[in-house]
Amino acid sequence: MKAKFRFAAICALLLVLTACAAIPLFPSAAFAESFSVAIEDGTAVWAAANGATSYTVAITEENGGELFRTSTTETFFPVAEYIQKGGKYTVTVTAYADTETVASASTTFTHTIRLTPPSPTFSDGVLSWANVPGATGYSVTVNGVPLDIFTETHAELGGLIVATGEYSVSVTAEGDEFNLTSEPALLTFSHSAPPLPPYGATVAETDGRTIVTWTIPSDGAPEYYVYSVISEDKTLVSDTCTSNAVDITEIVKEGGSFVLTIRSVSAGKESAPFTYAFEIAGGGD
Repeated sequence: MKAKFRFAAICALLLVLTACAAIPLFPSAAFAESFSVAIEDGTAVWAAANGATSYTVAITEENGGELFRTSTTETFFPVAEYIQKGGKYTVTVTAYADTETVASASTTFTHTIRLTPPSPTFSDGVLSWANVPGATGYSVTVNGVPLDIFTETHAELGGLIVATGEYSVSVTAEGDEFNLTSEPALLTFSHSAPPLPPYGATVAETDGRTIVTWTIPSDGAPEYYVYSVISEDKTLVSDTCTSNAVDITEIVKEGGSFVLTIRSVSAGKESAPFTYAFEIAGGGD
């Protein structure tokens, strides 16, 4: 009789233990299994976790590291505001009850943006622009003519921007499936070309004076000329003049080999140098 009673008691105890095992020790454990996060119009949203006092939101790039991490007491976070370029991202939300983790969930999403137009500037023959996050390259046009796709944030235009006049350039940030091509950024500017150099120098005796004369540049007389005369690596004179002729009698009176160098100057810009080598017999006066 006692054996039957013990057996019945053991069976009853096993039923109680089995029922207790089916009930979670912590109510939040059951909720953690259903905790989830979704992306709605660029905002991560989730339901409040049972017992949670705060949430940590982390954003990571596909094939990259963690982009951003923050804490909040809300049940939403505007993740799109913290992403500068398009691509695939994962957002992970972890719920805490004080310092204890009570739930965690992640979701992967794609983010597509329209690239920001670059901001071009032009100086000393170089077109430069700001880096645009997410851009794969930059297409450039000059006066409507396409040049190339550049991967750097500058382009040498010295060989194209030569003549004096107005120029219009555009720079467009090129993208991919997540980073849509930007609108072109336009820049219009004036370019003042340096004057042309003089040419055709001659040396002649006039009324007992030795005069060197050169031809005025084809684009017109400059504001002035900068000239020098060198002999045997020694500078004999370096000066300016407004006419296209200079008296060099005193400089060359002992004779020898000489090199004349002249530059045109206008609007603060110098031309390329023109050089002229000549010989003067000793006692040339």
